[in-house]
Amino acid sequence: MPRELPAIGIRVRRVAHDLTADPSAWAEALRAADDLDELKSTDTVRVTAARIALGRTPSEVVVKGEPVRTLRSRVRARLRMSRLDRQWVRAELVRERCATPIARDLALLHARDTLGVRWVLLITERIPGHTLLQHMAFASGSPRIERRGITRAVGRIPAQLAEGELFNRDLKPSNVLVRESDAQPVLIDAAGVREAGPDLTRERLLAPMLASLVIEPTGCGIPIAETDRWRALRACVDEIGVPARERRAECRRLWRAVAHVVDHHGDPTPKDNPLRGEHRNESTP
Repeated sequence: MPRELPAIGIRVRRVAHDLTADPSAWAEALRAADDLDELKSTDTVRVTAARIALGRTPSEVVVKGEPVRTLRSRVRARLRMSRLDRQWVRAELVRERCATPIARDLALLHARDTLGVRWVLLITERIPGHTLLQHMAFASGSPRIERRGITRAVGRIPAQLAEGELFNRDLKPSNVLVRESDAQPVLIDAAGVREAGPDLTRERLLAPMLASLVIEPTGCGIPIAETDRWRALRACVDEIGVPARERRAECRRLWRAVAHVVDHHGDPTPKDNPLRGEHRNESTP
């Protein structure tokens, strides 16, 4: 994706119910986009923050783009099976079934850039804040009671998903945003969400999601205090409604299950470090 956003040959594949489905309106909005800030760039995805105007009201958005370069990716895009299509559909599942906040998807478009490369574009609302991974890595200056509140709120997410009979195989901290306005965690990527099979026990459902919250920061060199792990796990157990007399035993069982997943994961170093180019503040509590 070049510095400008792809805006040629726009096709609107999905759109929020209260927004226009007119391709020319989206093309004009993308061509006139300003305040572009590239947040992530790999061979398979580009993520750009921008300000666009549909009508007279400017909106802060995030544009996720997948290049369509191969026959396989072209077929998947045509059949609405791209990763960004999955993100749209599974985000709807989360909204319908769970109490977990999730960023609002605005539109899914097909477009070409000025170099002729085809793209699938997912446009979502931009929520002021930092990813949970950034929050874990850097000193935020927030009070300790607020940080503990964030830890508990994050621990409740796996339980909320499980309550909605959903499983997120990619519940890593870089896919969760800590909202600036109220320090609440918000999902910003639901492509890893699946419907939970009936054969999944509570431990098999919750342990991998809780482990994902540990594996990515470990691979990025961010230590997680045992007290924080326990605080998140206890919040998860409380959320699923385990009777008070059974909570300690349930916490211990789930702790062992999470440790087993983490220990058998292999090298946790991410292929694309989400913190690359950023510098840790070693005074982070």
